[in-house]
Amino acid sequence: MLDKGSDRGRVVAAYGVVVAGVTLPTPLYVVYQDRWDLSVGQITGLYALYPVGVLLVLLTAGHLPDQLGRRPVVLLAIAASFASALAFAIGTSPVVLAAGRLLTGIASGVVVGAATLLLVELSAPSQRRRTSVLATTVNQLGLGLGALVSGVLVQYVWQPTRLVFVIDLVALAVAARLMRAVPETAPSAGRVRFELRSLRLPERRRREFVAASLAAFAGFALCGLLAALAPSIVRHELGSDNALLGGAAVFVVFGVSGMSQLGWHRLPDLAVMRTGLALLVASLAIITVGLELGSVSLFFVGVTIGGSAVGAVFMSSLARVNAQSTSEERGATTAAYFAITFSGLIVPVVATGVAADLMSQLAAITLFSVVVSVVALTSAVLTIPTRARS
Repeated sequence: MLDKGSDRGRVVAAYGVVVAGVTLPTPLYVVYQDRWDLSVGQITGLYALYPVGVLLVLLTAGHLPDQLGRRPVVLLAIAASFASALAFAIGTSPVVLAAGRLLTGIASGVVVGAATLLLVELSAPSQRRRTSVLATTVNQLGLGLGALVSGVLVQYVWQPTRLVFVIDLVALAVAARLMRAVPETAPSAGRVRFELRSLRLPERRRREFVAASLAAFAGFALCGLLAALAPSIVRHELGSDNALLGGAAVFVVFGVSGMSQLGWHRLPDLAVMRTGLALLVASLAIITVGLELGSVSLFFVGVTIGGSAVGAVFMSSLARVNAQSTSEERGATTAAYFAITFSGLIVPVVATGVAADLMSQLAAITLFSVVVSVVALTSAVLTIPTRARS
């Protein structure tokens, strides 16, 4: 049991390092914006290559952990993340950064399933539900810590655009070494096939599926907005050039999201989802008012509430999708759920960036808050049984 605990610790460390790489560039976006005179729309487009990479993996290579084994796939994710960090460390042009950003998404999409399976399979059956929660918590905390560490380095250390990724390269090398000591929990099938994964709505209870997917879409939209634009928001709406504040905003939304799930999982899924949706709407309102007033404290209050909301809607919506699908359709249904969920990191965020170029950034964020609030409220209405509404 002790050995298995040590193995789980190695997997957690490797998993955390890979997902932390997703948000390392966030505090640097304003630096890149100044260096190459990029528009807000171009910055959000650069950010969006990450979820695009995740979706490509989920829809075409989601079976890799079953085909190659768990440990080799985690090592593959580390290699992709290493290549991404190298591209950002070189950072000679937006095209190089775009390639690195796409590789970040591929690494993240590859590692999520394989690392989660490893953690679960290295746990005793009685601990597996708790381990699943641990996996999502590690994912969210890793995303938050990446932005926070990067923000500190950007603000206080010389050559931050290079140093942060050099540190990441060293951490990834250590992660690869740790993973070499982890035993394989599922043998390789001996062949690899890349094929488009089928997407399908469940045959029954489609209303509940749409409600759950819209809830996750709205929650991820908030995360995407902050991961793409937090430094720009801090500079232009809150009047501060402190890069640490932008990284801290991302750390708070992801960190609170991860930690809150440890409490949310004790409550019924439907109640958690409805509460999360209400908190999400409240957080968007508070964030918007905070930006209108130029209040850093009010902005962070909204971000903190938003983090708790994201934790609630993501955990509960995924649980409801899994519970409402039959075993035969669960794979296709879950793929459809994640396709909708990760599109929340792309569509509203890029649209907000484009809108910011056409109007002001504050007006675009206000419009974003209104639209995402409508999506969240629509999801909440769909959770009400038809008979109860009639």
